[in-house]
Amino acid sequence: MKRGLLILCTAFIALSAPESALAANVSYVRTVWNHTSANVVQVNMDSPNIRVTPALAKHGAGSSEGFKSMVNRLHPIAAITGTFFCTRSLQPTGDIVIEGKPMHLGCVGTGLCIMDDGRVEFKSLKDGRASGWQGCRTVICGGPTLVRHGRVTLAPRSEGFRDPGFFRQKRRSAVGLTKSNKLLMVTVDKPIYLSDLAKLLIHLGAVDAVDLDGGSSTALYYRGKIVSRPERRLTNLLVVYESPSQYAAYRSELAPKMPQIAIAAEPAAVLGDGILSDLFGKAPKLTPADALRRYSHPLPDPQNGLQVISSKPSSLD
Repeated sequence: MKRGLLILCTAFIALSAPESALAANVSYVRTVWNHTSANVVQVNMDSPNIRVTPALAKHGAGSSEGFKSMVNRLHPIAAITGTFFCTRSLQPTGDIVIEGKPMHLGCVGTGLCIMDDGRVEFKSLKDGRASGWQGCRTVICGGPTLVRHGRVTLAPRSEGFRDPGFFRQKRRSAVGLTKSNKLLMVTVDKPIYLSDLAKLLIHLGAVDAVDLDGGSSTALYYRGKIVSRPERRLTNLLVVYESPSQYAAYRSELAPKMPQIAIAAEPAAVLGDGILSDLFGKAPKLTPADALRRYSHPLPDPQNGLQVISSKPSSLD
């Protein structure tokens, strides 16, 4: 009898050990700093099992989907709001690359980049576009930059963010990287300034960090629970899988097959009919062909009906 129990216990430990090891790679904690509560998901980027990637709404760029619907469809271990999007066209304002393929080109921000070799880097839009995001498996351009080399680094206007809403107190979302190569996915449900968000990320150990879409779009999910609930439908997320098999099972859900890549004009919003918006400041009118020539990355022929889209950040109500 004792021998049977010993064999059973040994078998249970052998089966549960791999799951425990996987679980240790993605964790959640709620912490308080300077009277501000923050939700923090930590991801061990040294693990070869981890997969971090953007994901689009079910019908791709230009469409939206409820947060609960998205996580139920994608089945990630964790998920956070992605980049800003236009509340009219629903097009994201930041570049999005999935499995090395550009799915959307935006007009502002700094890219969270996961390289082909697993390294995590933060690249400016200018530098990323110059190389066509070459060598990047994952890119999502948020912004503005909050932390660089362990110091608060805030210059929203230099990254194309000029709306006064960025300088007001808002619910916030952010992503950062620690010295020990832990990816931090952070939400704050209490409205705070960007400067306070940057200081919070440093307190959490981030050496580099960027802001993500916030305000009404603030969202965070962890192991079956919605930790921060958004007040609107979303267009894109940053999601985490803790095993290659889990990722493989749902990779087809990350983005639908898209006939073309939408481009957001830089730095102002330009609608397909040529109407300008000064959400990011005045800019010359761009035709689809002009927009294509502005970027070095190979893109579809503008004759295929490519539309330059509006780019109002979703959290700036």
